[in-house]
Amino acid sequence: MSSRSPASTYRPTVHTATIETPTGWLPIRAEPRSTACVIGQLTDGEVLSLCGRCGSWFATYYDGRKGYLPADCLVLHY
Repeated sequence: MSSRSPASTYRPTVHTATIETPTGWLPIRAEPRSTACVIGQLTDGEVLSLCGRCGSWFATYYDGRKGYLPADCLVLHY
């Protein structure tokens, strides 16, 4: 059993991205599918860290939870 606290869990950052959508906001989904529960939302121009990819979805952490965003609404920064 690990003695590490959740705050010390290693979360590698792949890169950052800026949100760009036609609606002005983007829902963060609990799973990488369009029908999954929405756990939050981001607005155009927000910059976030990405921690992985699952098909056409990128993973990020939002409010301490892992969430997913569609790749076609992100401008990636390398």
